[in-house]
Parts: sequence; C-alpha cells; structure tokens
Amino acid sequence: MADQNTLNNLIPDLYAAIDRVRRELTGFIPAVSRDSRAERAGKGDTVSVPVTTGETAKDITPSNVPPDSGGTAVNTRKITISKSRAVEIQFTGEEIRSLQNSDTTGADNNYVEIRQNRIVQAMRTLVNEVETDLAGLYTGAAQAYGAPGTTPFGTKDDFSDFAGVEEILDDLGAPSIDRQLVAGSAAWKNLRGVQTGILQRANEAGTDEALRSGEFGEVHDMTLRNSAQVQSHSHGSLTDVTANANGAGTTQVDVETAGSTGDISLNEGDVISFAGDDNLYVVAADTSAGAGVASTTIPIREPGLRVATTDGDSVSAESNYTANAAFHQSAIQLATRAPALPDGGDMATDRTQVTDPQTGLTFDVAQYDGYHQRHWEIGLAWGQAVTKEEFMALLLG
Repeated sequence: MADQNTLNNLIPDLYAAIDRVRRELTGFIPAVSRDSRAERAGKGDTVSVPVTTGETAKDITPSNVPPDSGGTAVNTRKITISKSRAVEIQFTGEEIRSLQNSDTTGADNNYVEIRQNRIVQAMRTLVNEVETDLAGLYTGAAQAYGAPGTTPFGTKDDFSDFAGVEEILDDLGAPSIDRQLVAGSAAWKNLRGVQTGILQRANEAGTDEALRSGEFGEVHDMTLRNSAQVQSHSHGSLTDVTANANGAGTTQVDVETAGSTGDISLNEGDVISFAGDDNLYVVAADTSAGAGVASTTIPIREPGLRVATTDGDSVSAESNYTANAAFHQSAIQLATRAPALPDGGDMATDRTQVTDPQTGLTFDVAQYDGYHQRHWEIGLAWGQAVTKEEFMALLLG
C-alpha cells in the first residue's frame, strides 16, 4: 500500500486507545502542575523549580533616595527526569497475514482489533506507572489528618474529613483555589454509598452530578478525584520516646529514648504526634535509634512543629494507613517529554505524538520497519517531585 511506511493506518487505533485509557482512575496526573522545562533535560538531569519563601514587612521611612533593600534568596527544588520508558508492539508479516486470513469478512478486523487492544494496554501501562509515581509522593506531605485504618467519609453527612485537611491547608497558607483531594476506591465507596445526603441532594448540592454520574466535582473548594494507585503505607514504630525542648517551626525534632526500653524505628512517611499537640506530623526520612539515647533527632516536613515541645512530652507513632492526599496544585510538579533522540533522529520510519486530553500526557509513537516484521514503540519520559510540602496534607484511611 502507498502509505505502508507511515503511521497513517495506525492513527485511528491510537485515538481509540486514548479515548479508552483516559477513563482509567488517574486522579493524580490531572491534579498536579506541569513543568515544560523538562524538554531540555536528559534522563538523569534535574530541572530546578523556584520556591519563594515569606517576605518581611518594614516601616516606611521617607528619604530623598529609594531604599537599597528588598533582596531575598529564592530556594529551588529539583525534579529529576528519572524515567524514559516505552512499551513495544511487534507483528511479523506471517502473524499479520494469519490474523487477516482468519477474518472471514475480509475487513482485517481481527488484526486491527488485536493491534488496537495492544495499544490500549501499552498506554494504560505508561499512564498507570506515572500515576503510581505521583501517588508515591505522599511521603512528602507536611501533616496528616484522620485515623489510620478507618476509611474517610464513613459517617453520613459528617464533613469532618473535608474540614480536617482543609484546616491544615488553610493554616499553612495554601491558596484557596486549585486545591485537590485524591482518594482511593474505599473512600469513594463511602462518598457514593454513605454520603447520600447533602452531596447527592441536587437541591442542596446545586447540581445532580453526584446523583447521576457518581462524581462530585468540588467540595469545600477542593476538586475530588479518584485514583486506583493511592498507596498503602507500612508504618514503623516508637517505644518509650519523649521530646526534649523544641521551638515551634523546628523540623529536626530533638528527642530522647528511655534507658533500657526506648527505640526509634521510623520510616519516611510515618505519622507521629506529641503530647499537648493535636497535629499529626509526617516523618521526612528513615530514622532509627536505640535505648538510652539522651539526644537524637526525628526529621519532620516543613513547616515543622506547629506547637513547641517541652522536656518529657511523650512522642507517639500512628499505624499503617492508606495515603489519600489533599494538596494545592502547585505542591507537586510533573515533568514529561518525549524520549530523547540523537541528532538526525534514529531508525524509525515514522513518528508522531498523541496527547490524552484528560491527563495531558503526550505519548511518542514510533514505527520501525524491520526484516519481515513491523515494530511500534509507545514512549514517554518523566520525573516528579513535591516542591511545596507545606501545601500538602494526608487524609489517612
């Protein structure tokens, strides 16, 4: 055929695959920010994202010259293009002929359908891998709310779970727009099955979207999203640990362990609390210490302690949890691009890009014509990072 060496015949299959893949439960991908500077970064390279801090006010003092002040240091967070991945689809000439001949209609439907289904699986594989990587950033959250092991939204017409994470975001200064709440299937089961009151009453909710489609749009200024990749966290432990004196804002919390029984065996992402402080803090790195240590530190995420500790305050650890996440869109950055090519390209006989309108992921599709076979490659390169941890809270389940 005249277009045998182009992707023209494959374009309908690509868009059919996109239409099916974009309906997967990928709540994190459309919820986060994108960084286009990744276009210039190779695999293993980092992209710097500027992160500004608070500013300081001063008294106005009239003068005949403008003040020479106002400079500040701008911090940066790094996103590494850590993955360049592809899914391969290949048919030999004999396989294509066999599939075509097995279709008694003569329309090549068997070959076309199998090719299309393999493209669906290829794109689903990459989409789910990106979604899993984003869901795995839960360990970068500043604080947490809820009870580990108890699925959120389980009490009818009780919006405490919404209010709890909203309070954290409010107190930490996250903008009130573009807030996201990504929850797993268990939480969504309660939203649909238990919260049959205000959320699903069209006259009170202002829309029949929840009743008709099972989707809730925005609640408490947060866009609700469902993800199949919400992570389960295996918690470490604390035994007989007390705090030393630490000021509010401390991120390296000084503690001590009891003489013969004290032990710290914490994992990054564990959730801890301190006597006299209702806040739940997220541990920033794996931390361990044995018995009888008078002074060691437990690192927690920015902005650190909300309430100062005094000598002897007990330190407690939570248990295993499901990491539903509430965050401002700017808290998480995703950098994506097509896999890099050498100058002048490679051996592909044709190449195109297809963008999923729901997730925004753009897949690179290349065709390679080999000896008695045809090979397609669906590819994507990406990296991700939490760049504003104080704009992110966990809703424990």
